[in-house]
Amino acid sequence: MLIILSDAHPNDDQPMPSKEGLHLPKDYGGEAGVQDVAEEVSRLRRKGIWVISVFTGNDRDLPAAHKIYGRELARIRSVSWFADTVGRLIQERIREM
Repeated sequence: MLIILSDAHPNDDQPMPSKEGLHLPKDYGGEAGVQDVAEEVSRLRRKGIWVISVFTGNDRDLPAAHKIYGRELARIRSVSWFADTVGRLIQERIREM
């Protein structure tokens, strides 16, 4: 189980290495960052890891959040809701098993 607190706006001050093995790094952010995180989340899920995001971002970032996490996404308006939200999600997941 991996629970990620995210604004679905991945970025880093370090560039992304090129996947082609070239030494032409890309800025890590925007669509490239979203695609990279979505691929990593998908890879974890294929390994059987339950990945869910507790989303703290804005309405404009919802499409990126859905691209990365799909339906495994819970939105909170305040970090103070994190514990209650995560507790509820874990209980729901246990009931599904």
